[in-house]
Amino acid sequence: MRQLRVALTGTHGTGKTYIVEKVSSQFVATTGKSYEQVHSPTRYVKSLGFRNNEDGQWQTQLLSGTERVLRQRRAAQQEAPLVLADRCLNDELAYNTVMLNTISESEREFLLKADHLLTDFWLGDVKNYWDVVFYKPLHPKFLPETDGDRSGAVSFQQDVQNAAVQRLKDLGVQYVQLPEDRDEAADVVTKWILDK
Repeated sequence: MRQLRVALTGTHGTGKTYIVEKVSSQFVATTGKSYEQVHSPTRYVKSLGFRNNEDGQWQTQLLSGTERVLRQRRAAQQEAPLVLADRCLNDELAYNTVMLNTISESEREFLLKADHLLTDFWLGDVKNYWDVVFYKPLHPKFLPETDGDRSGAVSFQQDVQNAAVQRLKDLGVQYVQLPEDRDEAADVVTKWILDK
């Protein structure tokens, strides 16, 4: 049986982790089978002293993306029929896009070249590794919360959301847009998986 790989993408605070938790519970309850989850490396990278959110560094996204690829590869080596992730490399690229818009012109020239190289490699990975990428948009009634890991700034959250969608579109990554409501979104993802 071929392993099915499902990822979510989108800005922070939209319920992606909640969706993955709900989908995985429904998958196990319905099929009796196990799954592998690719956990976001953001907290791990931050624990190493790298900054994220509005004062993030390009090094943060580089290390996070590298760690994500390693985690994906480990999940692929497991026997589980399903791999789930609440983020994919498109997310690091989105945060990098926002960060590039905030740095000086002298720093920007070098980093744009590096960004182009990462974009080719990382979005190639998104296209080739995942069977489907679900984009989770913001819910207009739920504002982001600052929790020590995520930023509560609405403008920053919207900038990341816009960058995430633009990166997918610019490079032709096929994705499925989920409903704004996270429970409805979880139902869509679960149905997609069970129909396979």
